[in-house]
Amino acid sequence: MSKSDAVVRARRLYNKYKTRDPFILARKLGIQFVYFQKRTNLKGMFRLVNNVPFIFLNPFLKEYMQRMVCAHELGHALLHRQICKKEGQLVEFELFDIKTSVELEANVFASELLYDEDDLIEYMENGYSLVNVAKATNTNVNLLLIKLNSMNENGNMHMSLPEMPRSGFMGRISDGDETLY
Repeated sequence: MSKSDAVVRARRLYNKYKTRDPFILARKLGIQFVYFQKRTNLKGMFRLVNNVPFIFLNPFLKEYMQRMVCAHELGHALLHRQICKKEGQLVEFELFDIKTSVELEANVFASELLYDEDDLIEYMENGYSLVNVAKATNTNVNLLLIKLNSMNENGNMHMSLPEMPRSGFMGRISDGDETLY
């Protein structure tokens, strides 16, 4: 897979089902959900168990964080199922680490799924800062940077952006409201 494959898969999914809600999409695709029973630092993971896809989620996270985690794990489910089969029945990916192409692709998928490009362009044209766009979209500025960089690469936006987010940004942010940006 590649970053462009991640973009195409997310767009096709949105065009087919007309929703950006990763929970609805995962259910429509037959992916099962399991919620951790105890508090943990783990935000989520994708696993195949007897060839059945599961997204494991931390129910103690705030709704916006669960949505971002679900979108990321849905990316793994759609882009990296063969890796899971090859590596064994249970594969856990470190959430939102961009050191590896597998994690970057899942992040690109999540950013493509969760953000509407027209909305982002409107925010930017109206002078919103990156932090304010993240607040307005109820996401994290690092995920927003991934999407905006992708839009720049695809020629849909021409703006000077800071570097890509730091590796592992999602694993380091807490679940407090102040971490949206």
